[in-house]
Amino acid sequence: MMLRLTWVAPEIKSLPRLAWLTELGDLQNIPNVQVVACTGPSLTRADVARALSSPADLVLWSGHGEAGCLALSENMSIKPHWLALQVKNANPRLVVLAGCSTMLRDSDLKSMAELCCRQGLNTIGLPAEAADNDVVRFNVELVRALAANSEIGDAFDVALEEVEGTKLAEGIFLLPGLRNTYPNFNVRLMNLENQFVGLRADIRSLMDWAKIPSRSVDQVTGEPPSVLSEGTVMRGSGKPRQANGHVVGLRARK
Repeated sequence: MMLRLTWVAPEIKSLPRLAWLTELGDLQNIPNVQVVACTGPSLTRADVARALSSPADLVLWSGHGEAGCLALSENMSIKPHWLALQVKNANPRLVVLAGCSTMLRDSDLKSMAELCCRQGLNTIGLPAEAADNDVVRFNVELVRALAANSEIGDAFDVALEEVEGTKLAEGIFLLPGLRNTYPNFNVRLMNLENQFVGLRADIRSLMDWAKIPSRSVDQVTGEPPSVLSEGTVMRGSGKPRQANGHVVGLRARK
């Protein structure tokens, strides 16, 4: 099965040149990997958004970064919320933010990796310092393992062993995607309530046909609490009960 990889690698002339050619060449030589490359010295947000609009199994951002942002051009950077929403369009199994400090929070307490994680995306983030050659080795072995049909966690372990003993290995982490299931719970609850209402109606019709007093329905299904006024709910007998309603460093070559 072919692994679809979207590889984003902005080139910023004022920053140290990274080993992009080595990384890209090694990635393209891995069997069963289809690479869509978005790279160059003049990338724009539109270029990145266009690349991320296509489905991908893996999104790999390879570049310079600091806490709370990734460098895109000389005067432009990518912020966490923008990246998280755009990456989500590709619906990848895994996102790798291979720029320094993508694990760390900025002064506004925003982390690149954490925001992607909260969008339900499995995400790998880097520490404040990581040697470029180590990052390339990690990325290549991660992709090679994924292309061999490894699970994400197993592929991460394989790549981590490749850079054992480095600063990268000390601070790189895999964050499982967090999915907010609360809205789905509300939908399921509403569906159950609708089914209950329908069941009550069926029972009433059956009892009318059998000429059973409708009062008996309440004994079978239960009657909802009687609402007297806003904030006050009666529960059977007794007194009314009040209801309370209402991540800083650049990825550097060594």
